Amino acid sequence: MGSPLKFRSKVLLAAVEATYGQDAAPTGATNAIQCMDVTITPQDGETVTHAYVRPELGARPQIPVNTHVTLEFSVSLAGAGAAGIVPAYGVLLRGCGMVETVTAGVSVAWQPVGLGEESLTLYFILSGNRHRVLGARGSVSIDIKAADLPVFKFKYTGLYVGPDATAAPTIDLSAFVQPVPVSKTNTPVFTLHGQTPVLKALTLDLGVSVIHRDYVNSKAVHITDRSGSGSVTIEAPAIADHNFFATAIDGTLGALSITHGITAGNIISIHCPKVQALKPRYSDDNGIAMLEMDLVPVPDAGNDEMVITAS
Repeated sequence: MGSPLKFRSKVLLAAVEATYGQDAAPTGATNAIQCMDVTITPQDGETVTHAYVRPELGARPQIPVNTHVTLEFSVSLAGAGAAGIVPAYGVLLRGCGMVETVTAGVSVAWQPVGLGEESLTLYFILSGNRHRVLGARGSVSIDIKAADLPVFKFKYTGLYVGPDATAAPTIDLSAFVQPVPVSKTNTPVFTLHGQTPVLKALTLDLGVSVIHRDYVNSKAVHITDRSGSGSVTIEAPAIADHNFFATAIDGTLGALSITHGITAGNIISIHCPKVQALKPRYSDDNGIAMLEMDLVPVPDAGNDEMVITAS
């Protein structure tokens, strides 16, 4: 046995596949992802029991079926350094069933699609153990908290390929821009149902349903549905100012918008045209009354329930 593997020695690479399930061969020079909180389940799936009859007691052999890989990680919510340039994490949003639209010199936007979703090749290398994840598709959520760094949270499912021994490549992370913390100055816009409440925390989950199927003549990861969700914590307004309890009980839909960042090239905006705010409940934040609510973003014109824009 050699020296133990260093758990902190991790590299993640990601590239869009030209053909589903065919290795896009991402490189450290052009496809490295600056990420956090990485966890991988290299052999996810189920087992079936070979339940043959025998005279003695004891367990029967288990046979793995539907084996696939799941990979979860976070990426800082930030821009690309210049307006109209695709941030280095853009490939990851494309793998979550979102289409990327570039307006040169102005912005890059992502919004959901209903058909023709792209797939990614992911390489995860842990101290020389390389796991290639092909045909990967996933979902994304956004986590924004006051006095913290905002993040995208990704969960990917991909085809299983046996790991191999491959040294980590030299990686270039220079395309990733340093994020700024959530604050009054750095997060100049937050509106919900036409109001501008004091925001403590916001989560938005695109809610992409991803399944792995290994059938005769077909093995693939499919996006089958999408059902967004989220939550928000704001300072509780006086009923006379805005009655979120009436909004919730009536099932009223209203827009949600948030803009984070104030420097061109490092501004991210998220817009949900129709959001339901549900189950309002009070909580205490150092003596200040807060209102927590569940959120349900729904499409307006179709495939537009969450639009992310970098500018």
